[in-house]
Formats: sequence, structure tokens, C-alpha cells
Amino acid sequence: MTPRRINIFYKKNSGLINRLIICWGAGIILLFVLNIRNYDLHFTWRGPQKVSPDILIAHIPNDVAEMREAIYLISQLKPKLMIAPVSRKESHFMSEFNNIILIPRKGFKPESDGIIRSLKVPQTLIDNLQLPIDLSDNSKVSLINFRGPHNTFPPIFFYEIKSQKILPSVVNDKIVILNLQDQESEPFATPVGDMTPAEILANMIDNILLNRWITPTPFWITSLFIFLITAVIATLILTLSANLAFIGIFITLLVVSSVSFLFFDHFYLWLPFVAFVIQIIISYLVFVNYKLNKKEQQAWRLEKETIYQSEMDEMKKNFLNLFSHDLKTPIAKVLGQIDIMEGQMSNVNKIKEGFLKIRRYSHELDQYVKNILKISQIESNRFKIKQEPGDMNKIIEHAVAILSPLAEEKHIRIDTNMEPLFSINCDKELVQQIVLNILENAIKYSPANTTITITSQEENDFVVVTVKDQGKGIKAQEQDLIWQKFSRLNETTEGTGLGLYLVKYFVEAHNGAVFMKSEENKGTIIGFKLPLN
Repeated sequence: MTPRRINIFYKKNSGLINRLIICWGAGIILLFVLNIRNYDLHFTWRGPQKVSPDILIAHIPNDVAEMREAIYLISQLKPKLMIAPVSRKESHFMSEFNNIILIPRKGFKPESDGIIRSLKVPQTLIDNLQLPIDLSDNSKVSLINFRGPHNTFPPIFFYEIKSQKILPSVVNDKIVILNLQDQESEPFATPVGDMTPAEILANMIDNILLNRWITPTPFWITSLFIFLITAVIATLILTLSANLAFIGIFITLLVVSSVSFLFFDHFYLWLPFVAFVIQIIISYLVFVNYKLNKKEQQAWRLEKETIYQSEMDEMKKNFLNLFSHDLKTPIAKVLGQIDIMEGQMSNVNKIKEGFLKIRRYSHELDQYVKNILKISQIESNRFKIKQEPGDMNKIIEHAVAILSPLAEEKHIRIDTNMEPLFSINCDKELVQQIVLNILENAIKYSPANTTITITSQEENDFVVVTVKDQGKGIKAQEQDLIWQKFSRLNETTEGTGLGLYLVKYFVEAHNGAVFMKSEENKGTIIGFKLPLN
């Protein structure tokens, strides 16, 4: 896939992709926040497991004489190894026994929450076990795979040994871990409950013998697993109904749980189950919200399309009215005037007057057609402006020349008061249309024997043009309507109702603004301003 296609795909699906990345990032952060401790739950839920049959825990007294007797009697049963976790004091008087491996209890260090989860395997223990495998990697601190709670490993007691109730076969060639009685009063907290140092050591040796240390899955695998969970939840929510999606998420939770426990129990690999559960909840909340937003957007677009369709229907209706009435009228006038002129061919003055009327009617028809074409361009997004230097005063003079016959017919005088202006960059054809529409509107709504005044001037980096008439004015509540499409305040007046709508549109396309001031029976001022630069 090319970079361009990737970019297009991203833009099209940016909302979904961004949420996937955010959820994935939140899941990775969870891995660091939860750290390693949430694997404790696996021990609680899975219950006691099978232990190595080669490990025994011998409970012996603290009294030195009885301790010596117990160690002697155990050694007579020919164990493979005798191991004792000892304090500094115990190490002093037990050092006389050469056949016992002493493990300092100072190596049993709880984590910050007071729980022991790992131990460093002493090198002396590795050497004495004489296993046919290389355990050098286990000389570092390793996570203990606790096989069960207190008393999981089989015990033997001093009184059983002394009374010879223990058969030699029970101890022969076994690893015996000595548990001094005083250690039971000072147990260590573990993920499966309180344990003596001897029991913790038994779990560690079990892990060494059967190579079942707990191994956290590599970070990249866990990250990939989190991404897959996020993608599955997103797919379920976005493609299924709410009920089916909920069932799918529940099944996903069961699958994730099963895989997590399967890996932990059979392969001793720890997948952060709690992080996965929280990830499922986060993904559910994020993508349910995303789906709701999408539905709201669809509803909003549907509503917008409905409004747009309604506007289109109204526009069609207005166009039909326009073609059936407003365009038919000037054409009928032209044809009627031609009929009149045919009957007065000998009267030069009448013919001249007729041609002037035909010219005016043709201008009206031309304006109607131009307005319709401009509206069609705007509605179809094909409207563009052409920037070129233009003289505003010349544009005004040209518009006055075009509309003078229309004004003379109503005995309306057009006065101009134009200051010298700099050229501005504009679409001269559109600006000409702006002036024509405003001036024609003023003539149309002005009574006979009145004056229309056009002014032009520069104000604060703008060219300002105003057209003032002496008509009846516009009511305050109707003044905002004049800029709307197909709006005509006087239904008896001919026109399309598009003139001032186009004026506003064209002016704003030039980054300008229109304005109006009107009082009833005092006339109206309509104008616009365009930026000099």
C-alpha cells in the first residue's frame, strides 16, 4: 500500500484508529502500573498442585541436644540432601554438621508490600543438587511457582523419627528440609498465605527440580495480546447489535481467562490476566461511546439531509414559480411590444419608444437568467471568483448607464457622489452584478419623481459603496429577510427574490460585508464594503 493510500485510509478511519491506539497505550500503561503482583490471583484460584515427591520437610526442635539427635537419626535414613534455612545464630551452632547445606534466612526478602514472591537460588544449592541440566540462569532472582498453601509438602516430625515410625524408604534418597520449631512463630507472607522459611525453600527446590519457575511473557507478546483484545472488542461492538456484542465480550473474557490459566498452569507463563480484564472494560467503554457518537453523527447527517431535501424541494417550487411567472412576464412584454410596433411602423417616435421598452424588458430577462445561473453555480459548488484590478467608480458609472432608461421611465433621478479611489483586486463582473442588483432594487421600490444617491468612499482600508433611495422603507421585523433566497417583501413587485441574496453572497466571497439602514416612509440605505487589499 502506497503512502498516499495509507494517508487516505487514515483520514477516512482516523476516529477508529486513534481510539485503537489510545486503548492499546492504556493497556501498556496498565502493565507497568499493575507490575508483577497481580499474578498472585492465579495461586488463589487454581488451588493446591502436585509437588515433587523427592522433597520432605522435617520438623525438629530448637534444643541443641535434641536437634543433634534429630539430624543424626535423619542422616541414618540416608537422604540425598539435608538443607536448613538458618539465621546467623542458628548458623553458628549448626555449622558443625558437614552434611547439611545452610541457606541464610537473610536472603528471604519480602517486596515492598511485605510478600515474598521470589528468591535468589544459591550457587551451593545448585552444585549439591547435581542435576544433569544447566541451572546457571536460575542463579538470579526468580519468581517462585508456589505449589499450594501451608502444609502442601509432606512433613515428618522428630517424635516419629525418634520412635522409628518413619520407614527408611520415606527418607531414603530424598531432599530433607529442616524446619526449626522457632521458625513457625515467625512465618513469611506469600501469595498463598503465611509460610515458614523451610516451606518457601521447598517450593523453590521444587521449581529447580522440575524447572517450573514462573516466567512473565515477553513484553512484545503481552503488548500484541493487548492489541488483539482491543481489536476484537472494537470489532464486536461496531459490527454487532448491543446484545450480541455483550455476549461476544463475555465469551472473549472467558477465552482470555482460559488462555491465561492454561499458560500459567501448564507452561508456567504468566499473562497479566487482571490487566487484560481491565483492558476489556476500557475498550468496551471507549468503543461503545464511539459507536454512540457515530450513530449521533448519522442521525445528524440524516436530519441535515432531510432539511437539505426540504430546501431543495422549496427551491424547485420557487424555480417552477419563477419559470411559470417571472420569466414568462418579460418575454410576454417583449412579444407584446413587438406586436404593438408592427401596427405603428409609420410612427418613428413610437417605434423608438418600443425599442427602448424591448431593451428594458430584455435586460430584466437577462438579469433573471444570470441570477438563476449564479444560484445554480453556488448550489453545485462550482462558484469561483476571478481576482483582477478594478476601478470601483467606473463599475458604478457603468451600472448607472445600464439602468438609466429604467430610472427615466419612472422619472427617477440618479445622483452620484464618488470620491477618487485606488484600484482594488476583485471580480469585476461580480462587483458589477452587486451594484446592478442594489441599484435596480432601489429603482424598483422607489416611487416616481424621487432621487437615488450613490456614494463611494474609502474608510479604514475598505471601499464603501452605498445606495440611498426615497422609498417607503422596510419594517424592522422584515429587514433581515431581504438577504434571504427567494425573499420578496412585496409580492406584487416583479422579480426573482434572488438579487440581494446574491449581493450578500458575492460580497462575502470577497471578504467584505453588506449593511442596511431603513426607516418606514424615510427611505432605505443599502451598501457594501470591500477590502482594499
